[in-house]
Amino acid sequence: MNRNFTFKQMLFSVKRHAALPCLVAALTLIITIGASIIAGKNNAYMQVEHITGDSSVLNGIQISGKIIDGYHKTSFSWEGSKVTNKTTIHPSVEMVTFYRYINGDIKQRIQDLAFSVSGSPYQREFLITKEKLKGFKTLQRDEALVDIPILADSYDSTFANPLEYGVATIGDDVFFTLATSKLYTGSNGIYKLGFKSTMPYMQDYPESEQFVSFDLKPQGAALEKGINVLGLEAVNDKLILILEQNNELHLRVFNAYGKQLGKTIVPHFNLMDPNPNDASSSEHKYNQLYEAFRNKEEQQLILAFSSDHSIASKTYITLDLSQGATIVDKTTFSNTTEKMQEDYALYTGKRHAAFIKGKLYYVAEIKEIIAPEMRHIDQRQISHLLVYVYEKNKLVYEGELMTNINDDRIMWKNFNQSSFSIDEREHRSFQSLNLRRQTND
Repeated sequence: MNRNFTFKQMLFSVKRHAALPCLVAALTLIITIGASIIAGKNNAYMQVEHITGDSSVLNGIQISGKIIDGYHKTSFSWEGSKVTNKTTIHPSVEMVTFYRYINGDIKQRIQDLAFSVSGSPYQREFLITKEKLKGFKTLQRDEALVDIPILADSYDSTFANPLEYGVATIGDDVFFTLATSKLYTGSNGIYKLGFKSTMPYMQDYPESEQFVSFDLKPQGAALEKGINVLGLEAVNDKLILILEQNNELHLRVFNAYGKQLGKTIVPHFNLMDPNPNDASSSEHKYNQLYEAFRNKEEQQLILAFSSDHSIASKTYITLDLSQGATIVDKTTFSNTTEKMQEDYALYTGKRHAAFIKGKLYYVAEIKEIIAPEMRHIDQRQISHLLVYVYEKNKLVYEGELMTNINDDRIMWKNFNQSSFSIDEREHRSFQSLNLRRQTND
């Protein structure tokens, strides 16, 4: 009995103490694998490929951005032929948030604020809602109410653009103009909005200040005499009012107190009229929906208008604000081919443009087409980060930042599109793309 008991004790002791080395070995393996993964992420594969043209045009230019998924974020800086990057691992899995603006959507994002504007073509009061966001969470919600003395010509009257195009911010101040079409009479303007909080709820709306006023089409005047108000933009401490009248693009610049600092005109700017009954035709017209690229260091606003003949063809108009208002460049190009296309949805951070040293620089995520018949909806498409440089409306350089971002979805290439849906936590994407003159920081 004693021998058996002693043997059992020894066997139990061996099993108990063997668990500790196994645990240590398992932890060591986990730590080694984790360290390897983190090291691999911190040394993300990035290499510059010069496709065509003289790469010296990148000297003095900094191209930056982020590659993001739910687990980590890699910030990169591309200068000339050199790329540096730094990876941050999220402490826990995060939902990937990026702003997508689609025609007809009710939200417009400016930094961490989301705006929506509601109102009818047949009323004068318009409600502007401002939400302060953190990820998907609303921290604060405020509202402003503005009365604009306009009158619609008919029941067919429409706005020139989604009403959120009329929102702009300078610091903490929010400004608004109504995107009226040439089918309106009366008076429009720029308003500095007064907001009340809905968290907690305040009873009365503070007064909104109108400090710029302009007349719309005189009642009974011909349609072409009217004004299309396309939007309001802000660069640094300046507001830019964007109008179309008589087939010309009018750009007026104001300070935050309503003083006009300059104005300029882009001639031969035929706009697709939002009035569905307009039967006028032209060899070339522009879509009234535009993209705006703001460059604070260069004191520039670049407006991109697509063509009515091809959404892929866009004209980029560079407005210099350093001394009033001056058009310094107008470049038209398309980077879409049979095999490659740009994502046409207006994603903030998916592309950027800047006019530096007499050249237009453009960086964008371009998709490789897998199935031509599904080119606009196929989520399996391979991503490329390309840079284009134009001088006097001619392409002088094209380059690509090679990455391993497509490893996340390459396994799905031969799957049916209907069986594939992107989870932004699992699939990396380009965000916050930017172009600027290189600094010594």
